[in-house]
Amino acid sequence: QSLTEAERKNPAAWQRAEPLLFSGATTIQMDIVGFTVMSSKMPVAVLIDLLNNVFSQIDEAARCIGNIWKVETIGDCYIGVAGGPHPCDD
Repeated sequence: QSLTEAERKNPAAWQRAEPLLFSGATTIQMDIVGFTVMSSKMPVAVLIDLLNNVFSQIDEAARCIGNIWKVETIGDCYIGVAGGPHPCDD
C-alpha cells in the first residue's frame, strides 16, 4: 500500500506503510580492524585522508558491481545493502 503525498510528509503516517520484502537482498558492513588504536596514533588530517580514500574505493567498487546502495558511514564503518530493490542473485 502506497502512502499519499500528504501521508509521506506526516511521520505519524509512516508506521502504517507495509514493509517491502526483498528476499534477494543482504546488508553489508565493513570496518577497519584496529581502527581505534591506529587512529589515536595519527594526525587528524592523515586519518581523514585515509577514511576518504578507503570509502571512495568502496564506493567505486560498489558502482562497478552495481545494485549496491550505500546506507551510511559511521566512523570507520561502511554500511550498505545489495540486491534491493532489484534482485542480485550473486
